[in-house]
Formats: sequence, C-alpha cells, structure tokens
Amino acid sequence: KILSSTGELIDSCPRRYDDTDLLIREIIEHVPDSNRSKLALERMNYLHSQYKISNQDFLYVLCVFIVEPIRWVERFGFRSPHDKERHAMHLRWKLIGQQMGIRDIPNTYRQSEEYLDSYEEQYMVYHPNNQRVANSTLALFLSIVPRPFHS
Repeated sequence: KILSSTGELIDSCPRRYDDTDLLIREIIEHVPDSNRSKLALERMNYLHSQYKISNQDFLYVLCVFIVEPIRWVERFGFRSPHDKERHAMHLRWKLIGQQMGIRDIPNTYRQSEEYLDSYEEQYMVYHPNNQRVANSTLALFLSIVPRPFHS
C-alpha cells in the first residue's frame, strides 16, 4: 500500500531507485561503525519515519535483502553459495536491521528464508496498485537492457 500510495515507485521510480542504491551502498561498502555508514542509516531511518511501516513489513524487506541475492546466485551463478556466505549475508544484514531498530530479526539465514516465504504466502496477493508498482519497476530495469533482450 505504501509504495503505491506515495507514488515514489510509480512516478519517481528512477530517482527512488538511485536514492536507495546510494544509501545502501554507503551502508554496505563501509564498516558498520563508520561515519558514512551511520549517516546513511540515519537518513534511511528518517525517510522511513515519515510513513507508518510495521515492524513486520520492515522485517520482510530485510529478509529480502538477506535471502534473494543468495537465491539469485543459486539460480544463475556459476556455483552455489557456501554456507559461510549465507551466514555472512545474514549477519551483515541482521546488523543493519538492528541499526534500523527492526525487532525480532531471525537468528539464522534459514529462519530468514522461512520468514520471507511465510510472509509472501500470507500477504502477497494481486492488486491493481501492486501491478502499477511492478510495471514501473520493470520499465526501469528494462531501460538499461538493450531492446533485443526485452522479450
């Protein structure tokens, strides 16, 4: 609802994507206690504070960042990620979640995966507003891919 109602991912999708990319890069490309990482987290927390977002929704998005890159590599990578890589991914994003004030973060990668799947099973349903967000996001991603590869 929030992503659709703000129009940020519909009317301003490229800008929102760039802003998100810059903040996340500042957080993950610098050590957790660096000024740059802390400032980026503070900015992200401020931006999110403007909306009523439940801990459950924050936790879902956190689990997306933990799980989906691993799943993508499992599907398209030249090798499967090692359990230590899964663990490292979980630990890094768990720390970020703690710095954001997210509560009840799963203790393991596997628990994050279970939370993600359970959340999607329970809450992911078709709605025209979701379609609008998906269409604008897909258009953004396709804008950087040569046209012959669009189909």
